[in-house]
Amino acid sequence: MLSYLGMGAIASAAAHGCSRKKPPAFSRPREGEDPFPSFPGERLNVLMIMCDDMNRRLSCYGDAIAVTPNIDRLAKTGVVFLNAHCQYPLCNPSRTSMLSGLYPMTTQVWDNTTHLKTTFPDLSFLPHHFRRHGYWTARVGKIFHDHLDDPDSWDFAYPVFRLRLSKQRVPRTTIASPYKGAVGFLQWEAVDVSDWQLSDGRLVRMAGDLIKTHLEQRPEQPFFIAVGIIRPHLPWIVPRKYFDLYDPSLIPLPPTLRLVPTGPLLSVLHYDPQLTNLPDEVVRIATRAYYACLSYADFLVGFLLDTLEEHRIRERTIILLTSDHGHHLGEHGGCWEKRTLFEESTGVPLIISAPHTAAVGAQCPRTVELVDLYPTLCQLCALPAPSHRLQGKSVVALLMDPLRTWSKPAVSMFYWPPYTGYTLRTEDWRLTQWKNGTELLELYDHNADGAEMKNLAGDSRYSGVVAGLSDLLRRRIWAGSVL
Repeated sequence: MLSYLGMGAIASAAAHGCSRKKPPAFSRPREGEDPFPSFPGERLNVLMIMCDDMNRRLSCYGDAIAVTPNIDRLAKTGVVFLNAHCQYPLCNPSRTSMLSGLYPMTTQVWDNTTHLKTTFPDLSFLPHHFRRHGYWTARVGKIFHDHLDDPDSWDFAYPVFRLRLSKQRVPRTTIASPYKGAVGFLQWEAVDVSDWQLSDGRLVRMAGDLIKTHLEQRPEQPFFIAVGIIRPHLPWIVPRKYFDLYDPSLIPLPPTLRLVPTGPLLSVLHYDPQLTNLPDEVVRIATRAYYACLSYADFLVGFLLDTLEEHRIRERTIILLTSDHGHHLGEHGGCWEKRTLFEESTGVPLIISAPHTAAVGAQCPRTVELVDLYPTLCQLCALPAPSHRLQGKSVVALLMDPLRTWSKPAVSMFYWPPYTGYTLRTEDWRLTQWKNGTELLELYDHNADGAEMKNLAGDSRYSGVVAGLSDLLRRRIWAGSVL
């Protein structure tokens, strides 16, 4: 039985005006409950590629600007989930939720400093669960958030985080040139170095060496290797050739660049005064730097795919590519980075390529969540459920039939004192609720308004939609808070 949240943590939360409550102890799967539908899984290798701050501006998601051929190559061998969402648009809470299989409402990890093991020391994170069942596990780069690693999860881990991994910094300046500049917290630079001289390049090449060494030394043992690629996280520093893939004048501006939203409170949108009302040229230059980082990350993904093919283990390896959350590029009146409950922030790329699944080169429009990945990988690899009850749902059925009936919406939350926000995303709608004594609602019709420009919550014509989705959101919040 896992321990309760310590009283000191409860007192600290109360002092900060947080609505956290003492969570129940974790429970095992209920008697007669089958967490994984029937599927002939086997002990396949797993390569998890976790990018940082990667949104869906990828060519396999229909982006006309992105030069990401290797991610396209991966997409052609698996399923592209068009409607995947993180559970909390911030690094540590999102990664904790994904790796534990628990919603943030249960973990109560809502910042970048709290480690879940301090409150639930016996929890088995996803890689630890694989390690306990005979897998050789390794981490290269950022999988857990920086220093908040779980040593029990890995046979090998590098680096041992003491400070932030990325040390590159651009001198603070207001110059917004195409190749080097900084505005507010945005920083970018095109550097004249090889792909392998940056930290991401060195770490990805190390991951390739690990795969080779593992196959030589432990050929009969399956591996679970997690590779954290920092880019496109700020600062946007990559070799110059990736900048040169894009013409800033051709970078489109977001339709909501000058549209300050009327739905949420501006205080929960994390505007940087230096980044609102930026000239169009500066927005294009900064966005181009982000695209350059996407293309660099794409190159590194290609190297990993080449490594699997070189060693002839591609057909025995599950490849999963995702990000901890999305990233704004000026939408909604000047939002940059993450930490909102809009689509650009909660939406993540998710591609799963797995042997023995029926759908190849397919797109799935169903709403899925990062919390679903723990049960999905267990099912694909024929592993039993962990001792704690997972809150996600395996998406293996969607890997077999991406268009099958699927009723589970995606839920995300964000806590920004004194407000707590929850958002429910179905295929057709997004309903967002902000609470601080009173309740504020946002409703967006994704069939007519994919950019989430018009809040319909106050329109009486949609009162039935608001009521139905509000009830569903309440039930999902409860389900994500209780084990």
